[in-house]
Amino acid sequence: MKPKVIYYECLNYQKKSIDLLNKIFNLEVLKKPSLDDYEIIGDAEAIFCPLGYLFNKERLQKYKKLRVLGSNTTGHPHIDIAFCKKKNIKVVTLKNKKKFLKKITATPELTLGLIIMITRNILPASKSVLDGNWSRWEFGGLKMLSSMKLGIVGLGRIGNQLAKYADALNMRISYYDPMVTNKKYKKIFKLTELAKNVDILSIHVPHKKNTENLIDSKILSCMKKNSFLINTSRGEIIDWEAVLKYLKNSKLKGVAMDVFDGEFKTGFKKKIQKNPFLNYAKKNDNVILTPHIGGSTIESWQMTEIETIKTVENYLNIKKEE
Repeated sequence: MKPKVIYYECLNYQKKSIDLLNKIFNLEVLKKPSLDDYEIIGDAEAIFCPLGYLFNKERLQKYKKLRVLGSNTTGHPHIDIAFCKKKNIKVVTLKNKKKFLKKITATPELTLGLIIMITRNILPASKSVLDGNWSRWEFGGLKMLSSMKLGIVGLGRIGNQLAKYADALNMRISYYDPMVTNKKYKKIFKLTELAKNVDILSIHVPHKKNTENLIDSKILSCMKKNSFLINTSRGEIIDWEAVLKYLKNSKLKGVAMDVFDGEFKTGFKKKIQKNPFLNYAKKNDNVILTPHIGGSTIESWQMTEIETIKTVENYLNIKKEE
């Protein structure tokens, strides 16, 4: 008998992934998470958990047969890990799947794209053409990438891949990461020193308590005038008020962000509309904001979904012996 599993439509899995779910599970499909879901499917053995909804003690304790939670993400800000450990509920994410994640290159690719777009003024130049103009002179970039120094904060999977791309463009690369030593690139032991010596600072660290506001006013004040800040990691890593300050006084020439502070919290879509940083971005063309599309290719979505589904299947002990 197939185990009962909850899938939410707001996850937007690809058709191939949905077909696989239906093939191996007794799938119960709901539109989006609600605290009352257990009244409909209280005997679920696994739940696929979308970001933006809290899967905490209040919700999870109502499922008496729950064995596995699945999330096709590298982080788990929406899942109460401590409660799951206490109740022996397995949490399946992509966080420690290093071999598999090497195949997923979408985020470092986007990071490189954002670097090119912000340093070469591509968005305002395109808008100018659409407005009926054809003049290059006001959109000149400060330098070629091959003349620029790139500083990478966090030389893990994504930071390291970005370094390879930047190296192919003959950029001078240095990094700050207490946990990594890579002799191919210059290691800087103080974050303030890294900020002082680069033209572009790109953030690639996970969101933890000790990384919140890692890029604060102290770090930003060290950066060169007319430097650039890129963040495709997590919004909580930076001090947004400080970034706004240094944009306004031209310490920062441009900023490209694929993430935002509090984006996984309830009510974020309403709160962001009143955010001072968003209001600045609406009126100025030296900011690029994208809605966390780092991993957003149909190919990478499908790959991560299927990997998560198969891992959940394994933990439910229903995979046939090979």
